[in-house]
Amino acid sequence: MNNLAEIVDVLPKLSDDELREVERLLRAEYRRPHPEPLFSDSYGDRTEEDQMAVAAQVFALLDREEEEAARKRGQS
Repeated sequence: MNNLAEIVDVLPKLSDDELREVERLLRAEYRRPHPEPLFSDSYGDRTEEDQMAVAAQVFALLDREEEEAARKRGQS
């Protein structure tokens, strides 16, 4: 039998506490890093790790620009 079909079949039989546990497990699974590509196009594959690295670079750039603007305001 198909795993998904088994899950769908058993869900209505679960207690509220069991359903909450299933929900907790599903949310944890969605938050877990996945190494497979998020995007794949003519430029290549990009993974979740790639996206986080790019975001970190952007945030670092924004932080530097904010610090520079604050220094300029302090000098005037």
